[in-house]
Amino acid sequence: MNDDREFFPRGIWPRNLHQAAAVHKLHHHVSHLNRIRMEANREWEDRSPRIDNYYHAMTEGNPSINLYETESDFVSGMNYIPPLLERFGVELLIGKLNDSHEHFVMRGTYLACWNFVREHVRHAAQTIAYRRREVGFKLLDTYFPDIDIKVLPIETENSLRNRTAYVAKNSYDNGLPIAPWYDPWSTASTIFAPTDLLRADGTRIGDLGSPTAQKRLLRTQQLYPQDWRVDHRLRINPVWYTDFASVNRLYGAPEWFILRLVNRKNSEEEEAIRQAATVEKTVQDLRLLAANESRRLFGSPDIERLQTFQKIQVCYALRSIGATYSQLQRITRIPTAELKRLMR
Repeated sequence: MNDDREFFPRGIWPRNLHQAAAVHKLHHHVSHLNRIRMEANREWEDRSPRIDNYYHAMTEGNPSINLYETESDFVSGMNYIPPLLERFGVELLIGKLNDSHEHFVMRGTYLACWNFVREHVRHAAQTIAYRRREVGFKLLDTYFPDIDIKVLPIETENSLRNRTAYVAKNSYDNGLPIAPWYDPWSTASTIFAPTDLLRADGTRIGDLGSPTAQKRLLRTQQLYPQDWRVDHRLRINPVWYTDFASVNRLYGAPEWFILRLVNRKNSEEEEAIRQAATVEKTVQDLRLLAANESRRLFGSPDIERLQTFQKIQVCYALRSIGATYSQLQRITRIPTAELKRLMR
């Protein structure tokens, strides 16, 4: 009977064969119901309207590395989101910064979303380096040697609801005893919020002083619209730069958003995200993806005819889905050492 121990929930190991048979039968029925529920979810997902150019961009968490160490780091990271959105031409639906990783649900091109996260992580490295009085572009190697960026496509409206809810509930899933709309390092406070009150709350950036003083106080080297407002932490209110209106339309009513937050299906979504982010691609798969990315970016699927800087752009996209340098070398015919140098 010891071989069947895996069938029984912890704490109710049967005392006799009758109990064992009853619990085993219960386990069988629960498994059957779970299979039916998963099939229903897949059917619902198949019927959900299809969407394009939506992505869940993230960095993989590493417990030995912190992207953000202090409140000042978090403020700088939040305030650096708006200029990157403008720079790469992407729109942010919801974002969340954690000490060891970050999540963004975005609308834009695949490569633009990847570059957004890459530059955001680079800024985090430079922020820490400035505080530690260290400089140079080797910062990413020094502080974040194992940070990996993933950009996962979102193909249906139902999946988009799951991903936005997953990012919102990241606040308390990571141990922070606070609701998402009160988390200062999340943009969830803009969803189904009184936007007029949010826009009127806080201090105008124009009242912070000269441009030099504004850069120093907001902990970035950027200038922002003077009518935007900041809170007491000098964090720019996300209502000024997030596309919360699209999220509100996606859910339709606040109760549906809250229902997604408490729905355990998000645990399945988390597992799906983990599996999608860690799937290994064969060289043949990567060649097909590279051809598609090359066609989208440069109008031709022929990698061999691309110039080196164009090949590197394709490599960035492949690298974000787990391609190794040796695989990229076989696809682009650029030596591995040269690839590492060019992609730093």
